[in-house]
Amino acid sequence: MSACPTLTNLISLLADFTQVSADAITIESTLADIGMDSLDQVEILNEIEEHFEIEFPESDELELTTVAALYQAILKTQTGAPQHCPYCHQPPNILGVDDQHFAECSNQLDCPGWPYTDPYPTQELAIAAWNTITRQES
Repeated sequence: MSACPTLTNLISLLADFTQVSADAITIESTLADIGMDSLDQVEILNEIEEHFEIEFPESDELELTTVAALYQAILKTQTGAPQHCPYCHQPPNILGVDDQHFAECSNQLDCPGWPYTDPYPTQELAIAAWNTITRQES
């Protein structure tokens, strides 16, 4: 499976907003690195909320100054109960040890699409990534 669609979409939004090449924006980039001032940051937060149909808690907004922080905040906001697989309608396995958690279709042998996520530092983020994948593939 390719890069997480949420991260790809986030980087595309940032690239469009700043006119910086998407290739130049990484998970390690700060918003200042890509030319954003505090007013730009407020505007991009609004665009991100509209695009992903989420709402960031106001208390978190001042801390959202890196691509990584934005990405994790989006995933946390999207977290809910794990959705069933869009291919075989089975529930996912949520697996993890320490800071390596991921989700995969529980029907490994018979699922025609067998979606899975990259590893994430928390179970919550793995579920959010799983839900993002299942929404986009259904």
